[in-house]
Amino acid sequence: MLKLQMLIKLILLTYLSLTSLFSGIIETNYYTKNHDINLSLLIPSISKDIKLAQIDLSKYSKKMKSKELVNLLFHHGFKGFIPKGKYVTFTKKSPVKMLVIKEWLKKLYKKKYKGIDIHSIFVNPRGYLEELPKEYTVGIQSKSHLKNSGVVYIKSKSHRQIFFNYTIKAKVTVYTARKKIIMNEELFNGNCVKNSIMLDTFKALPVKDIQKAQLQSKHNIRKDAVITLRDVTGLDLVKRGSKVTVSLNHSNMDISFIAEANQNGRYGESIYITSTNGKKNKAVVTGRNKVEIK
Repeated sequence: MLKLQMLIKLILLTYLSLTSLFSGIIETNYYTKNHDINLSLLIPSISKDIKLAQIDLSKYSKKMKSKELVNLLFHHGFKGFIPKGKYVTFTKKSPVKMLVIKEWLKKLYKKKYKGIDIHSIFVNPRGYLEELPKEYTVGIQSKSHLKNSGVVYIKSKSHRQIFFNYTIKAKVTVYTARKKIIMNEELFNGNCVKNSIMLDTFKALPVKDIQKAQLQSKHNIRKDAVITLRDVTGLDLVKRGSKVTVSLNHSNMDISFIAEANQNGRYGESIYITSTNGKKNKAVVTGRNKVEIK
């Protein structure tokens, strides 16, 4: 009796492990080596492959309703698949080489992200291609670099455009808020922390570097949020109403005196100041509470 109970438990555990192994997300696009749509496209680790469907031999792609594919998988005993969209497209993989496009994307992302660690780049045409134009330029949609996947295109000399889907797996360096940062607060190592995360989707490019007396928050930033260029502005080194040290070079003589700032100022900005005798001057911000009359 005890052995039978142990056997039943073993069968249940095996079933549950298989169920969890064969569940997952159904992507919106898959690329096949031939016209066959096999189970291994969805489950690469499957030991015994199954042909689920076929692309019409006169065509190079097949669009299927996600619900239809889920039912097909269920028919073969595979449960728990969740589709990303209403349709799934299967496309026969083109024999063309994507090295030039991959290298272009690599350079673009390295330019946008300081110290990015690119693991892999996948590029596939949105339709079947036998060959690429002999000469072409590469382009990308605006702000696509803020995501790990998107659409890249090439344009031939005859202005023909061909579109490709791409995915980049990479790690990027970001700064996150160590605590809640309030509006106009200076950013420094005390309230920010440097992290390495997988590139996914950003609302704007992450801040590349945080040094003392350089940046302040434009608005409140929640704890653990990735800090982007949209969240920051240059730090106000001079505050309106504060006392500032004014430097002036006159007739090869260095003169300094104290004045009051009439407005906030960041490094390199020109602001108006009022000296103790009431005279107003225009000065350039050179440091914290420091200005210079040019």
